[in-house]
Amino acid sequence: MLTALKQQKLLNALKTYRKDFLDGSIKELDESGTRIMINRFLSDVLGYKQLEEIKTEYMIKGTYADYVIQVNKTRHFLVEVKALSFQLSEKHLRQTVNYGANEGIEYALLTNGKNFEFYKIIFE
Repeated sequence: MLTALKQQKLLNALKTYRKDFLDGSIKELDESGTRIMINRFLSDVLGYKQLEEIKTEYMIKGTYADYVIQVNKTRHFLVEVKALSFQLSEKHLRQTVNYGANEGIEYALLTNGKNFEFYKIIFE
């Protein structure tokens, strides 16, 4: 449950993220730079523990998802990051969903650091 204190902490972390990265001073950033932003988002805003819960370059059938969030050895969702200047596209979405489907991970986050698209993958 999101208590008032946790909600305020989340809002403050989002404001800091926005000020640090989305105030307009950073116009172009490649994917590796955008990953640094997302590391901060996952740890500072969402509260995941670096190294323990945030797994980077997670191998899935010979390719690599940028991140998998794993808590208590359970994979909760994967994160696919694109460069800050990229518009997220159907191609990016297909790649992200394929990673999740191939690994049996039910949720996926596709982001360029400023736009965040969260998906539930339906297995048929």
